Amino acid sequence: MLQKITDTIETHKWLWYSILGALALVFAAWGAYGIVNLNFSTSSYAAEAGGQTISLDEAHNAWLRAIEDGIHTYDIYSEGASTQKVGTKEFACAVIARLGQKPYNLRPVSYSRISAVQRASLVR
Repeated sequence: MLQKITDTIETHKWLWYSILGALALVFAAWGAYGIVNLNFSTSSYAAEAGGQTISLDEAHNAWLRAIEDGIHTYDIYSEGASTQKVGTKEFACAVIARLGQKPYNLRPVSYSRISAVQRASLVR
């Protein structure tokens, strides 16, 4: 039985490539939509999880606060200036833990003062 299937595939390769290609397209278009938001319209938030949104201001200010607190990844870590050397996953967790906080020394950002067109260019 397997030999017959193999022989059929060998004689009709174009058919099998067409079927596999169609399946790949369906998966790419439909499967990714369930995981990734394919809406390309202008958004006013940095992230969305569980129906809740994180504003651009919150995300950027939390990032600034983590930098200010001395939590730095290996590429910017500096002995004396940094307090903790972390990987990107740990840095992301540090930023998430600081959502809603503003930096003390660095200037907090506010994207509500810019136009939707300017905001869209920052998100991409």
